[in-house]
Amino acid sequence: MMQSREEPNHRILETISTHLGEGWKHVMRELGLSEGQIEQAVIDHQMHGGIKEVIYQLLLLWIRDADDNVATLGHITSLLWELNHRDCVQRMKLVYKSEGEKRKPSS
Repeated sequence: MMQSREEPNHRILETISTHLGEGWKHVMRELGLSEGQIEQAVIDHQMHGGIKEVIYQLLLLWIRDADDNVATLGHITSLLWELNHRDCVQRMKLVYKSEGEKRKPSS
């Protein structure tokens, strides 16, 4: 997963936003988002979906605005691992593996 060049899909983003928890702002800064972008997302989304929605929307913004080859599953997985969000990475791995099982051709 850490080597993946794929863009994170909806289920992965949902998993991250559900399980990231404390320290989420630091992760967003490490992804290159500004304090202004983070604060605006809180204003725009916290009332309707809580911090989970704020995180999800910021991850979408990161994907949309990132340079080529930066907004990858490998990048976000490695960053979360390095920042000790290992429970979140383990949960992402379960989702990733379940999606891999769906892609395998049946015999």
